[in-house]
Amino acid sequence: MTDNAEALNGSHADHLIGEVRFLTAPEVRFFRTTVSAPLDRLDDVLDPLMARLDEAKAAAGIARLGPVIIRYFEVGEPRVFRMDAGVPVGDDVAAAGEAEIEVIPPIRCAALLFWGSLAYIGDAYGVLNKAIAGAGMKNRGEGREWHLHFESDTSPHNIILLQLEVVDA
Repeated sequence: MTDNAEALNGSHADHLIGEVRFLTAPEVRFFRTTVSAPLDRLDDVLDPLMARLDEAKAAAGIARLGPVIIRYFEVGEPRVFRMDAGVPVGDDVAAAGEAEIEVIPPIRCAALLFWGSLAYIGDAYGVLNKAIAGAGMKNRGEGREWHLHFESDTSPHNIILLQLEVVDA
């Protein structure tokens, strides 16, 4: 049994990694705040980025809108990433506070659902990367995390859709 199959069969009581699917994620009109940082500092800048998003959502009158999407990709210098935190919105929502509106394009991606504490999210990314390589593809560099239900970094109840952009190798 593979590690992923074991997770699906409930052998990990504190987290669950779903089956990998290859799909095309649709275009999204995105109300977002942005920061750029080296890869090893992304965790350090996420909480302030989320606070800025919450302030902008309140200014736009969409404070309860969700899910939150974390989008990241390399820009400019090697190992420097742009990270966006935002929510999908309709045409009736305008930029507010520090947030801008951007239409993010569809991407071909490998995707899975992850349930659990962020302490185990690296395992889920490992499953995604293994599936990408096994399908003869490569990671193109953009990742998206759809925080469908998020309680805290350590909560076993978090539900996150992970997407990694792929291209044929």
